[in-house]
Amino acid sequence: HQGKRMLISATKRNGTVMEETWDEVTQGQKVVLSKLHCHNDVSGSLEKARSQIGVWRYSVYKRNCEHFIYWVLSDKLRSKQVIGGVSGAVLGAIGVVTLSKKPSVLKVLGGAWAGLSSGVILAKASNKTRKKS
Repeated sequence: HQGKRMLISATKRNGTVMEETWDEVTQGQKVVLSKLHCHNDVSGSLEKARSQIGVWRYSVYKRNCEHFIYWVLSDKLRSKQVIGGVSGAVLGAIGVVTLSKKPSVLKVLGGAWAGLSSGVILAKASNKTRKKS
C-alpha cells in the first residue's frame, strides 16, 4: 500500500473495522468529508481506531461507520443519521395519524418511511464540507 491513502473504517461490506486503501473503501464513489472535532491527539486516535480492526461488529443502528468515527474522535457512540431517521419516522407517523381523516396502517407506514428517509438525508447534509473523488 506504499504511497496510497489509507482509511480505517467500519463498513457494512466488511462487517467490522478494517484498514484499507482509499480506493478499496470508496470504490470509485464520490466522498463527502465531514467537519468533526477530534478530542484526542492524532496518534491516540489512530491507535484507538486500529484497536477495533476485526473486533468492531457492524450494526446499522448501534455500531455503524458514523458511530465508529464519533467513538474514535470523542469517546461517544452516536449517529446523527440514526437519530434523524428514528425521529423522522416517529414524526412522519404522528403526522399521518394527526392529519389523516382515516389513517390506515399503510398510510402510517408510508408517513414513517417518508419521515425516516427525510431524517437520514437531513442528518447526512449536516457537517459536510467538500467532495473528494
